[in-house]
Amino acid sequence: MTDKNDERYLFNREPRVEIVKNEVPFKRIKLIDLIPQLIASSTLYLLVIQAGVNMSFSSVLISQLGDSHEIKIDTSTASIIGSIWSISLPFGAITSGLLMDKFGRKRVGFVICVPFFIAWLFICFATNVHIIYAARIMAGICCGLTTVCVVYTAEISYKTFRSALLCMNSVWVSFGIFLTYLLNYFHFNWRNIGWIYALITLLSMILIFYVPESPHWILFFNKKSSDECKDLQLKKCINWIYRCDEIALIQYEELMSSYRHVQNEMTNQTEENHWIRGICLPQVYKPLIILIILFLLQQIAGGYILIFYTINIFRNLGNEFVTSVDENLASLLLGSIRFIMAIIAAVLSQKCNRKTLLYISTIGMTTFAYITAIKMYNINHHGHTLFLKPINISYIPLSLENDESTNFGNYFLLTCILAYILFASLGLLIIPWTCIAELFPIKYKASYGGLTVAIAYVLMSLVLKIFPYMLASVDIAIIFAIFGTSSFICCIFVFFCLPETHRKTFTEIENFFIGARD
Repeated sequence: MTDKNDERYLFNREPRVEIVKNEVPFKRIKLIDLIPQLIASSTLYLLVIQAGVNMSFSSVLISQLGDSHEIKIDTSTASIIGSIWSISLPFGAITSGLLMDKFGRKRVGFVICVPFFIAWLFICFATNVHIIYAARIMAGICCGLTTVCVVYTAEISYKTFRSALLCMNSVWVSFGIFLTYLLNYFHFNWRNIGWIYALITLLSMILIFYVPESPHWILFFNKKSSDECKDLQLKKCINWIYRCDEIALIQYEELMSSYRHVQNEMTNQTEENHWIRGICLPQVYKPLIILIILFLLQQIAGGYILIFYTINIFRNLGNEFVTSVDENLASLLLGSIRFIMAIIAAVLSQKCNRKTLLYISTIGMTTFAYITAIKMYNINHHGHTLFLKPINISYIPLSLENDESTNFGNYFLLTCILAYILFASLGLLIIPWTCIAELFPIKYKASYGGLTVAIAYVLMSLVLKIFPYMLASVDIAIIFAIFGTSSFICCIFVFFCLPETHRKTFTEIENFFIGARD
């Protein structure tokens, strides 16, 4: 590598702080210093909007097709539409690590915009359910590849603010959910929604072209460039990302120190199999096991079920509920709460520990899931199916329409469901995804991060596939009781098994799993 005293060294003034522990004092870092990191991460996060869109789009699509019969669907085809996206997503997630390590974080993000765009064109011109299947499969694979966004953000962000920037991932996912329900509220047809998202995809592709590559990838994975060229690229990227010279210099030195450490570790390992051997290391298999269990409990807790089948679930809350509450407005409120709480969670993650947020989230979910289950227990249902249609309000009996106590009970039920999503969005729907980018060591982050995402979405697809049949055979009160039980078990698991990662360096987190002490 180029000597630090070389005349081309990018940081040509001495730092004004003493670099003893390779750490910038918190008060030295100003908000304006974070703007380049925020711009770069937000640009890649534009791809993550697609994940939120595809989650909520299934609910809008199934309900609109069921009402209009433009394309005929039944319970079986609807469950495929809802779950095929998450079933195909692991194929993208598994390959994301290999692709982003070989070609770069930015380049992978840029290229996947093309199949995203094609998938939305399929939706816009679909004439049968099989074309919709193809579009959902293509979108699912691409959403799996968006793991690159989280890895990119983790690698460009300074550790003091890494928590907040990683939680922005869920903010963008939530924005996609909110935007879909907003368009549905204003009665946009599902084809028109597809055209809007096709245009957003093109915009994302243009903006990604202008952000820098990850310094970690340039230093650790770029095998084609010479050391001299790599050093110049590294300094150029660091200079773009870290506005303050002091921070830029410290980040450069920390990267070089990590690089030398990794090079020493890999002396006796071949490039082809070092990631396979990693599964035997405690700093790899321990976080992998923890994350798999955490995602299993997350899926059974039902937060994503409510997002994928929002309108359909609201229609199954009884005649009195659907006559008192506008299902589209209720869906929009759910999407709004998910979006707002994701922003609040990103802010709180800067101040609060990960585990603290998870405690608050899971306890709140447990409480409101059980309250909802008790409230639903005595509801007179008008059937259990995804295809219940809104009741024609003009034929509602006058006594039912004017029953204030009934209306209060329905709005209380809606409030409990929204509160459940509120607490879920504060922690359990967000933090497990950010932990993927934090728990694994740097050289295994992409490969095992992608594997973990794949496993998480396999679990999600199984739950989403089973739910329509479960809704047809089990009282919905029991379903919410299961949600509450899973949330409570998750709280206990977090207390005993999940390490705290807030404001910890990757080396400190790795040492926790190894059992080493500083």
